[in-house]
Amino acid sequence: MAFELSLQDGALHWYRQLPRKTKRTWKLLSDAFIKYYCSRFTQSAKARYYSAQREDKEHVCDYLNRLNGYARNAGVQFENGGREANDHVDHFLDTCDDRGLEERLCHARVKDIHDLEEMINDIVRSRERKTAR
Repeated sequence: MAFELSLQDGALHWYRQLPRKTKRTWKLLSDAFIKYYCSRFTQSAKARYYSAQREDKEHVCDYLNRLNGYARNAGVQFENGGREANDHVDHFLDTCDDRGLEERLCHARVKDIHDLEEMINDIVRSRERKTAR
């Protein structure tokens, strides 16, 4: 808990989206940190953002959080609407590798990343309910 209090901005967003299991041990936490912040150390923040792709078996919400972190580090102004926010949403849809999600959202008017996040959560919950039946 004290570790979380030392974080701010993008690092705090990154930490909060981690699974509880990862936060329990320093080894898992440090491995996650290195993977997220150092895996593409030679790339600039903008290059890391624009080359981001969803990893195999990565949950779509986890990918959105990771992409948002990359965007913050690259200085992309996506949180308050506007052109960069629209471009960020398009970039997410192009790179999330979920054609069903892309088809469901392509006609939606998404003004910012927070609206997109809510829509994705609704779609994921709907999918989970259907598979639970």
